[in-house]
Amino acid sequence: MALPYDGIISSTMIKSETAFRIWQNLRYYFFKDILLMKSGMSIMLIIGFTGQALFFSRFLIQWIISEKKKQSVIPTIFWYLSLGGTILLLTYALFRKDPVFIIGQAFGFFVYIRNIILIRTHKKTLIQNK
Repeated sequence: MALPYDGIISSTMIKSETAFRIWQNLRYYFFKDILLMKSGMSIMLIIGFTGQALFFSRFLIQWIISEKKKQSVIPTIFWYLSLGGTILLLTYALFRKDPVFIIGQAFGFFVYIRNIILIRTHKKTLIQNK
């Protein structure tokens, strides 16, 4: 199976056989998900990258809105993008069986849900007080 960077770095360029094997293992480790794309894996990669895109977009939106208002603002959409991103990334982490990733995303899930509940409760209170 051809790996990225085949032919660029060869065993003659790396004098130590051990170092060359480490290079091969690292290269395989970082590119294996893309190289071993089965239908299930490619779907999970799409889910993972979509989750990352949602997480990135929340910061981008927060930054743009803060710049427009000339103060730091966390818009409501930030929390919905966070929740969507965490659901997708948690799905990906469960598929990968990565406990560090799972715990991190699971904790964030509850924080995002709680913030959305607080925002909705506050909006209902404002409507009722009018």
